[in-house]
Amino acid sequence: KQWYQRRVRGVFLNEKQVHVSKVYASESGNALFDEKFQLILHSEELANQTLRFDVYDHDKITNDDFIGQTSIKPSSDAIINQELYLVQGASNVGHGSIYVSVIFKPVPFYK
Repeated sequence: KQWYQRRVRGVFLNEKQVHVSKVYASESGNALFDEKFQLILHSEELANQTLRFDVYDHDKITNDDFIGQTSIKPSSDAIINQELYLVQGASNVGHGSIYVSVIFKPVPFYK
């Protein structure tokens, strides 16, 4: 059996890398990235932020292959299991998708 290994190699906030996922394997190629991480942002900064997800096929011997990327703008409204389609450059067909949840929790003491 062939196993497919996938990794969200980078989660970027305005081009700064803020997270790297573990490598996930599956027989179908549909890896489940079940990870949580948190970022601290000022609420007034939300409108100017972009989270970008870069997804790669993980290879043990050769370089990882880029599958695609997608992005989302965080907001004060909860985003639950939103499907984001992966794109490669100008091509936006058949690169897969990921589901993302983003929840903003105000922290009054953070200045």
